[in-house]
Amino acid sequence: MLGTADAGQEPQGRTSGSCASVRAREPGRVGLVLPDAVPEGKLGQRYVASAWVRSTAPGQPVTVRLVGDDRESSKTTATTLPGLEWRRIIVAHSVATAGPLRLEIVADAVPAGDALLVDEVVLRLG
Repeated sequence: MLGTADAGQEPQGRTSGSCASVRAREPGRVGLVLPDAVPEGKLGQRYVASAWVRSTAPGQPVTVRLVGDDRESSKTTATTLPGLEWRRIIVAHSVATAGPLRLEIVADAVPAGDALLVDEVVLRLG
C-alpha cells in the first residue's frame, strides 16, 4: 500500500462480490504496490498489466505503471476517472534491464475519506 490510507475490501466489485479499497486518511497520494509482480523479468520480454479502477469522487487521476529495478524502465498509463463508473487501464512494458518488476496503481491528490477501488488486476506475458 502507498500513502496514508486504510486498505480493505468494498462490496460490489466490478463483476464480483468485492474489490480492493485504499481509503485516504489524509489528502494525498494513495495506491496499491505489488513489489514482485514479476519476480524475474528477462531482457526483451514484454508484459501487459490491466486493472479495473474507480474512485468514490469524480475526476480522480489514476496511474498504472510497471517499474523495473532501474526506475527508468517504467511505462505508465494514466486516466481521469469519471467517478462511479469502472474504467479499465492497460499498460505494456518491455524489459530493458533484467530483474523484478513492480506493479503500481496510484491515485494522486485523493481527498481525505475518499477511496481508490481496484478490481480484476491481470498481469501477463505478451
